[in-house]
Amino acid sequence: MPNCLPPLFLRFFDRPVKGRHPQYGGTSGRSRRAPSAARLIIALSVGLSAAAILAQQPGGGDLQADLGTDPRTAPSAPELRSLPSAIFDEQRKTISAGTWDNHDSLEVIELALDADGDGQPELIRYLEVESNYLLRQEEDRNLDGRLDATSTFERGELTMRTLDDDDDGQSDSWEEYRNGRLHRREVDRDGDGVRDAFYDYDGHSLVLEQHDADNDSRIDRRVRYENRRRTTASEDLDRDGRPDVWYRFSVEGGVELVTRIERDKQGHGRPDVFETFVPDGDRAQLAKREEDVDGDGQADIVSIYRDGKLVRRELASPELRPL
Repeated sequence: MPNCLPPLFLRFFDRPVKGRHPQYGGTSGRSRRAPSAARLIIALSVGLSAAAILAQQPGGGDLQADLGTDPRTAPSAPELRSLPSAIFDEQRKTISAGTWDNHDSLEVIELALDADGDGQPELIRYLEVESNYLLRQEEDRNLDGRLDATSTFERGELTMRTLDDDDDGQSDSWEEYRNGRLHRREVDRDGDGVRDAFYDYDGHSLVLEQHDADNDSRIDRRVRYENRRRTTASEDLDRDGRPDVWYRFSVEGGVELVTRIERDKQGHGRPDVFETFVPDGDRAQLAKREEDVDGDGQADIVSIYRDGKLVRRELASPELRPL
């Protein structure tokens, strides 16, 4: 609880939590409402307590904030804050098969926190009766009366988190966790119900980024990473389902720069223009452009550049024109 509460209240909440599953805030398998003393404490701090409890809880934060300044780093799974049992309403429930994509019915203990007493819990946790493992957590992170974050656990470890970040009542972010870190993230950026951005992580680092720019369920842009640096990328500019631009990157003097761009200018599904770049301080300069005009795999036109300006052009035949 926030330390603005009187010392007596702080002592109440700071006392050790005893019982069957103290890690998640529960006490027993019996139905139980939070004691009136706890509700009085919560009522005295209404407007702050619910927000403070959720804000201080690591699982209720923003992923971008967790990523810090480097979005290519896989963040750790949000930690589950231990909360005192007195602030929860507790009851035993049966979750029917299929409710949570579960094959069989589940016997669970529901722990609900309704800090402002409006009948809309800000935090709900579900524990499996037999194992005491946390199975699921639901949160109302912005206290608008609607649950906007759902976390799924296996043997107490976070495996999946679904978020409604724009508060329209529809999920727009899906996060998969493995070994305590973000493994995959899918995002609906424009709120139309179609997932259009995909991020894959390996260990601590982003390895693949994919985008569907026109919501046709086909990937239009891919970026691959090694050691959190771009290595290759491809893009489908004409949206015909095939890439028509390919990029290669390298790190020069600590700066990530493009070294080669290949283009499919004729729409044959393979590159026919090849551009080579050289580092020039913190940017890349075009050095050579090769063009395969007749599609035989050989360069028919070679253009040489210096300081970004054309200085020489070589033609396999005088009749050729640049693509």
